[in-house]
Amino acid sequence: MTKKILIVSQRSGAGHIRAAEALEKALEMAGGGLEIKRVDFLDYAGPTVRGILGRGYTELAKRLPEVYGFLDVQFGEIGSFQKYLPLLKIGAPGFIKLLKT
Repeated sequence: MTKKILIVSQRSGAGHIRAAEALEKALEMAGGGLEIKRVDFLDYAGPTVRGILGRGYTELAKRLPEVYGFLDVQFGEIGSFQKYLPLLKIGAPGFIKLLKT
């Protein structure tokens, strides 16, 4: 049985993209019959979420780095995905649909 791996990043930060690319490359090199798909979260988000994350998050990092750091930890916390599922259903229904495939 092929294992599916979804790597999610967002284009609002070059670090996100480079990390996703490095992870994808490492997994490909490891082999093992993995089906790897790398996506940009913003491609699956609604227009409001795209605006907030695409422009707002970058501005937040510049102007209020303490708040940016707090949010980064909150959203990056292992296992945090489940608690944000209701928000994703509203702001990024395309992403939820992707997860179900």
